[in-house]
Amino acid sequence: MTNPSPQDIEQLDFEDALAMMETLVDRLERSEVRLKDALAVYKLIQALGDRCQQLLEAAELQVSVLDARGTSVRESAALYQVDLLAGDRHPLTVAGRSTPAGEDDEDEGLGF
Repeated sequence: MTNPSPQDIEQLDFEDALAMMETLVDRLERSEVRLKDALAVYKLIQALGDRCQQLLEAAELQVSVLDARGTSVRESAALYQVDLLAGDRHPLTVAGRSTPAGEDDEDEGLGF
């Protein structure tokens, strides 16, 4: 495995960075890395871990922004379940207006 450059690491998505980090950790644990190379591998693992952390923090920020716009996903789901248990049809907001669930606006092409 060729060690990626810092620029290469910055281009990795979460899953690829995590998979690469897990592979390197596994190699260290099985003593497949020569002692003289172990420090470089350790530094690479840290860089990959930093990339994963960066991507997780960005995702958390996006979720926070979405939650700040209105009711949280969890609260919305709970309200929806209560409506279903009560036999009420949950309204969907489409283009700024409320329509009962199941009554699609064909012009919108939402297909709910």
